[in-house]
Amino acid sequence: MDQQFTIQTNSTFREFYTYLTGMNLQTLSFIIISLKD
Repeated sequence: MDQQFTIQTNSTFREFYTYLTGMNLQTLSFIIISLKD
């Protein structure tokens, strides 16, 4: 049961991390575009 919970937590954390990374990439792209103008 502990292992199952750990696997579920890891997948959730991975999704959250991917979400944050995506947001950071979008923000960086937006900042770069703003600096170009």
